[in-house]
Amino acid sequence: MDGGVERPALAPRLAVLAPDERWRRLVHDVLLDVVHHFRVLIARWSALLLTTEESLRALKDLAEQAEELSMLFVEFDGRRPSSAFAGDQLHERRQLWSRAFANAVSLEEALIDKGGERPTAGGTFVTPGRSLLAPEDRAELEKRATEERSSLRLYRTRLRM
Repeated sequence: MDGGVERPALAPRLAVLAPDERWRRLVHDVLLDVVHHFRVLIARWSALLLTTEESLRALKDLAEQAEELSMLFVEFDGRRPSSAFAGDQLHERRQLWSRAFANAVSLEEALIDKGGERPTAGGTFVTPGRSLLAPEDRAELEKRATEERSSLRLYRTRLRM
């Protein structure tokens, strides 16, 4: 994450890992925990986030992120046949994975900026997770800093599997 080693490409990594049932079961278990805790967090903060238009938009972004992570949870179920992780199906799952991660980084950085928790000189707060993004996602996130956007997430469109 500190730039010492170039980021390996997602496509070849996922092509090797996704057909592995044990890896998918691990991902599925981790995402189950993440989705559960994420939804608990949203529930705890929702009453406060319903008080202003800006915080209501943030709540909507958080809910969309929870939905996107839930989709990943379903799609990377270890009980799916390995054949479901080849060709176009793998491409769609890889795109879902990439977008969910890019959206998570974008959402985290935007919320930290809005909360003023970690002020940075001359710009927005940048998480270490940004360096793990694909180059096109990093470029989109950097472009975002110069534009006014209605969403804290990077990508609004969601894939339907």
